[in-house]
Amino acid sequence: MARILVVDDDKLFLQFVRDSLQDVGHQVVEASGGLPAMEIVESEVFDLLIVDVVMPDKGGIETMIDAHALRNELPIIMVSGKVPTNTDAFQRLVQKFGAREVLSKPFDATTLLSAVNAALS
Repeated sequence: MARILVVDDDKLFLQFVRDSLQDVGHQVVEASGGLPAMEIVESEVFDLLIVDVVMPDKGGIETMIDAHALRNELPIIMVSGKVPTNTDAFQRLVQKFGAREVLSKPFDATTLLSAVNAALS
């Protein structure tokens, strides 16, 4: 299964994603924000990055751009509960920097796993 880095400052969301992914056999590493996530991305290899758009230390868009610059082959799923993700401008921006899927919070485990499968294929 895949090795996945999940980045979000919401502990309950991290737990939900971790449990959902581990239940189907994925290995999950967590980061509470963009700064610690980039330290991890610089030193470890992942099959997928799941990152929230709004975080206090380093935003998800900046984290996505920096991760893409380091590992341009790394597929990314962007998630957000605060930023409208369905605009054409947002979709074009995140796709340019590696986002394969965009999910709006809240979503269920089935939606998450479907997006993960699509991003990894």
